[in-house]
Amino acid sequence: MTQDFFQKIENPYITGNPIKSKELFFGRQDEFIFIKNNIGKTKVILLKGGRRSGKTSILKQIESGHISEIREVAEAVFCDFHRMSQIEQDDDLPRLIGNAILAVSTFHDLRDSFMNDNGSWTVKLVRLIRACLKKISPKVLILLWDEYEESLERPLNSKKISASEAFRWFTDVKDEKVYFIMTGSKEFGGCLQPILSSVYQPLDITLLTENDTNDLIRKPVEGFLKYSDGAVQRIYRISGGYPFFVQYLCQLLVDHINLKLHRNYAEADDLDGVIDFIMDNTHGHVVATWSSLKDQAKMTLAALAHTIRESDAYTKPAEVIRTARKLGFPMGEKEYNETISAVKNIYLIHRQDDRVRFRIDIFRYWIKYNFRTFEDLKLENDYPPYTDDDDKKPLYRKILLYVGAAIVLAGMLFGGYKFFSKPKLKTGDCVILKEGVTEPCEASDVKKEKKEYITSRKQCKIVGLKGDKGIVQCPPSNPDITDFDICLKEWKKVECK
Repeated sequence: MTQDFFQKIENPYITGNPIKSKELFFGRQDEFIFIKNNIGKTKVILLKGGRRSGKTSILKQIESGHISEIREVAEAVFCDFHRMSQIEQDDDLPRLIGNAILAVSTFHDLRDSFMNDNGSWTVKLVRLIRACLKKISPKVLILLWDEYEESLERPLNSKKISASEAFRWFTDVKDEKVYFIMTGSKEFGGCLQPILSSVYQPLDITLLTENDTNDLIRKPVEGFLKYSDGAVQRIYRISGGYPFFVQYLCQLLVDHINLKLHRNYAEADDLDGVIDFIMDNTHGHVVATWSSLKDQAKMTLAALAHTIRESDAYTKPAEVIRTARKLGFPMGEKEYNETISAVKNIYLIHRQDDRVRFRIDIFRYWIKYNFRTFEDLKLENDYPPYTDDDDKKPLYRKILLYVGAAIVLAGMLFGGYKFFSKPKLKTGDCVILKEGVTEPCEASDVKKEKKEYITSRKQCKIVGLKGDKGIVQCPPSNPDITDFDICLKEWKKVECK
């Protein structure tokens, strides 16, 4: 496709703020139907999902009255605790909710009675809610509460407020026609569980469908930019339908076309320039998601990124583990399975039987680009790099090992059981040199006083292990006598003194 005239494209995609406009919001029809059907049946609906998954945008669409099915039966109030003062005491919560209600034009005439009435803020809020319900009858009142964890967990965990006291008003309006839609990344726990666990219904805010993603890509620039089917499909795979990443990729692509390509159509290959930009200018959301993962998850995802070579390709556990070991990552089947189950819950991984691939493929690109060695991962804890010496041994040595293993097994079965079955030594054990050992191995370079100490059968403490060798500190309480290597077979465990 060629083009003689280029018209600069106004960039409509939004990545930093919730979407308030009806024209730029796409999808989530099933979620709105769920909300409509449960208002009046469930006291609290919890929209549960990851950061930037579109939870706040759903609330904003309801607040703005863009969802006609909800607007017809309810008056919605957005409680923006981010812009309000922090909650420092029990009365702050009902006071802030009351102010949020009075910010809605429908309820402006109730301000004086709320502010000037006698009684605590809890009592005032209950009166205000009842007055609002009377004013909007037969409609119900919906309080929209964004990111409940951010506003409540800090004061609750620091004991600045008491859940039972701060939510006393909630108990008083349980039978009134006031309902709550709250957002968060997890279900209610801790102090909130006794209050909310029996009256709420969770709704997972997951990824957009392929059709909704298609609308989100094409419709905001309709008439100004034409996407090829291949470009749309590639954006869907790279983003996984995660709303933030769809908007982010499209926003960068429009900038790329305006600055470099100067045409009003987009092809699949145009995304190469966008991906190159992201690799060197990583968005904070990508880094935050990666930082939230545990060490084992980082190792597994890095191995997966280096195993898969194409966006739509799936791979099996054995292939990922093989790649991990080539990269020096200490990982087996157990660690792999635990990680895949954990990261599946945050939509990074798509599982098909025992095969997996990245669901949000931008992470595959980014991980592969940034983490090419074990050292690149910079893990929180220390792990010995995996070295599979067995893979490097020639066939005759493997045969000798198998024969040796058979001999050892026979020894255990025919009289050597007591020797072989005794407990293994481990780090932290106190040990002494066995009787009859006068020239302990690995002690040739040990100073005379240390050698005399250990050959006199005095206690040492194991502070490290490596195969059949160990590192001991002798005596355990004297760090001036430095650690040195031992052969474990020459030592036996004793009770620490």
